[in-house]
Amino acid sequence: MGSKKWVFAMGAAGLITAGLVAGGYYLNASFQESFAKAVKDLGAGATGRTVTVGDVDLNLFKGTGSFSDLRVSSGSKDPDILILDSFAVEFSPWSLLSNEIKVEALTVGKVTVNAVFTVATLNLFAVTAAAAAYAGKPNAEYGETKITLNTLEVKPGVLNITFNIPGRKMHKSLPLSGYKSDMSEQAAGSPVKLVTGFVKDYVGRATNIARRG
Repeated sequence: MGSKKWVFAMGAAGLITAGLVAGGYYLNASFQESFAKAVKDLGAGATGRTVTVGDVDLNLFKGTGSFSDLRVSSGSKDPDILILDSFAVEFSPWSLLSNEIKVEALTVGKVTVNAVFTVATLNLFAVTAAAAAYAGKPNAEYGETKITLNTLEVKPGVLNITFNIPGRKMHKSLPLSGYKSDMSEQAAGSPVKLVTGFVKDYVGRATNIARRG
């Protein structure tokens, strides 16, 4: 009789464990969908353009997330305005249960910026203007959560400059330097503030280089 109880107990434990694993899997899948949606929403809001993204991965158990091949469309026959090769984040899984997400490290891979001058304007102006406008609007979905950040690393990128101006049609490429900052758990604010701040800083820097170029 005792052996039967033991077998029953082991079977019950196995079912419970399987249920927890399955629940964790579906929870992780749900968070991954939300993560992918947030990447597209925040990218589109911060640039004023259509955003597509390649592979998206999130592991709640390890506290890691990443995506690849994020592209900000130019909305015309011109090349995509921004191409982000990869993005990786390490975070505290338990912090997802609160309104303050603790991010240990955020790494931005190679960024390609395609600046196009026309007689009327420079395409990058519209991107930084969109980021400023998006940062100033209330955002019920992404504006409430707070983020603290330990380390931010941005890999070296490239700036491609094209002049579509009569009498000055040319193309050249310039390097964009990378950097690494120890934020020491600095409050980066909401996801909206973090993304728009990066867009304004990085694209703004590229704009200044392009105008000098």
